[in-house]
Formats: sequence, C-alpha cells, structure tokens
Amino acid sequence: MQGAERAFYLSNDAGNSWQQFQLNLPIVPVTDLMIRDNDLVAATAGRAFWILDDLSAIQQSAANLKDSSLQLFQPKASYKYGGGNGLPEANYNAGQNAPEGVIFDYVLPKLGEKDTLSLSIVDAAGKTIRTYTNQEDEKYSKYPGGPAPKEQLSAAKGHNRFLWDFRSETVQPDVKGVYIYGNYSGYGVAPGNYTAKLTHHKTVKEVTFKVLPNPGITASEADWKEQQTILETITASISEIHQSVIDLRKVKQQLEQHAIVYKDNKQADSLVSQAKVLVKNIDAWEANIVESRIKNGQDVINWPSKINAEFFNIKGVADAANPKITSGLKNRLSDLQKEWAGEKEKLQGIKQSIKAYNQLYQSKQLDAIQF
Repeated sequence: MQGAERAFYLSNDAGNSWQQFQLNLPIVPVTDLMIRDNDLVAATAGRAFWILDDLSAIQQSAANLKDSSLQLFQPKASYKYGGGNGLPEANYNAGQNAPEGVIFDYVLPKLGEKDTLSLSIVDAAGKTIRTYTNQEDEKYSKYPGGPAPKEQLSAAKGHNRFLWDFRSETVQPDVKGVYIYGNYSGYGVAPGNYTAKLTHHKTVKEVTFKVLPNPGITASEADWKEQQTILETITASISEIHQSVIDLRKVKQQLEQHAIVYKDNKQADSLVSQAKVLVKNIDAWEANIVESRIKNGQDVINWPSKINAEFFNIKGVADAANPKITSGLKNRLSDLQKEWAGEKEKLQGIKQSIKAYNQLYQSKQLDAIQF
C-alpha cells in the first residue's frame, strides 16, 4: 500500500506494479500510514485521518482481485464493547465511530432478481442465532411502536460489506397495532467462537471467527452464561405472550362473526349469547396483557404498561455490555414470571370455554353458510 500526492495505491506483487485504490478517500496527499488491529489508518494533508476498517478482504483476495465467484472472507476478531454504530455512511462529512459488530466482506457474481442470498450466524453449539437475506419481507407492516424492518443483505455484483451487530433474531411475533415502549431487537450474544455461512443456491461459503469481550470489563464465563440464559427466558416469555394474544384475537374475530351471522337464528340464541360472553372475557384478559390504547411515546404516560411491556423493559436492562445480572433484576423477572403464570391459568379457562363453545356449535348442526 502506498499513499501519494493525489491518490492511494495498492500493489499485489511486492511493488513491481501498482493500481489505484481510492474508494471514498478524497484527492488529497497521504502523508503517513499505519496498520493497527488490522485497520488501516491514513494521515492526510488537510483532510484529517481516514480509517479503512478491517483489511482482511484485501489481504485474502490479493492473488485475484478480479475473481467474481462467490467468496466470503475471514473477518478479524471483533470486540464486544457495547454501544457503537453501524457501518460508516457514504458521503458523510464528519467523523464516525467504529462500527459495533463483525464486518463481513464478500464477493458475488451477478445474481438474478429473484435469487436468494442468505448469511447465517451459527454459535459454537451449532445453533443458528441470526439469518439475513437479500429478500424483502413482504409480510412486514410498519406501525408506531412496532418492530423495525429486517435488515436486508446487500447483494450487488462484486464486493459487498455487511455488519452483524452481535445480536440474535428480532423478537417475534409482534402484536399488530400495539405500541411497545421498548425494543424488538434481538439480544447481544456472548463472546465466543462463531461460524458465518453465506449461501447462494447450493453454494455455501463458511468462515469461523471470534467475538471477544470488552477488555475493560471483568466478567467470568458463568456471568456471560447466566446473562444469556436470562435473556433467552425473557425473549421466550415475550414471544409466548404475544402469540397468545394473536391466537385469541383470531378466536375473537370468529366469535364476533358468528354473533353477526346467527343473530336472527332462534336456534342459535344460546350460541350467540355465549359468543358475546367469550368476546367479553377475551377482551378483559387481553387488557391485562397488552395496552392497545397507546399509540405514541406520550401515551405511555396516560395508560400504565402491561405485562408484555414490563418484560421488554427488563430485557433492555439485562441486555447490557456488562453481563453481571443484579439480584434486583432477578427478583423482578421472578415477579413477572409469577404474574404471567397467573394469566396463563386464566387463559386456560378461556380455552376451556372455547372448547365448550365448539361442542355447543356442533350440537346445533348449523349450516356453514348462512343466507
């Protein structure tokens, strides 16, 4: 590598030949170069310092920079500091902090419009903890307080760069229209050994890499393990809570439809009245689980958070750079689990009523289609 008066150059043959390697570096004299933690730092005359994060792709592709077949380069070990930003923005006219996560550099041939490219992150136990694709999620719908859209994997021909932010999959599912004063993002994983798999059709490229702990934090392996266990428990509880609400909303919709369809059918009077009671019970149960009246960040002042938001809150507290879990958080999680266990008992009662409703419906021998 060589900085010159008006450009930056790269040599793959010990200086016998050079090719320009400018990227987004402006036309400026490069007065000094340094490599630290495999990042290239360039001092310039008049344009301050410039940093090229992780030279792994350049180093590993030096033999054939023009090879456009599917390639995934070995990333350097990455420190889990906590905080940080995403990849630097193009054409940004101010300094930016280093990205928080693992930088993946890969090369692609030209992909078809409907070709699927995926990048999966697998932990040391073989569990897939995050998967990205280049395809847009057609089921996604945006609403206040809902999850952000899934990040799409860049899939342009040639070189691509993508950042995994050390996090697991987004919390799923969400309850449509319910504002969450919290974050649906997955939780941060523990330091350790991981594998990345880049897949296109039947071609799979794999690399292993390390996530390193923040050297400024003193934490044992047991601390990290406990944090991960608690975060998994909280996330699983949120998923169970939201799925229960979604399931009951589907039941409620059917009950309301039955009440409309059979309202003038004398044979179905008991069915209609029982449907109305069930709808009322479902509404009362849901009111303790999610707060549907909240539509923005100010509304949380008007109505108290319900159990799902409480789980989101302790998820945010537990998902810290320092993995040591306090006794206060453990006690709060225990309280919430007991509260949710009580609500699940009520849910079972509603499900028994739904079973009785189905039996009553079958005994009426009603037509599936009513005129």
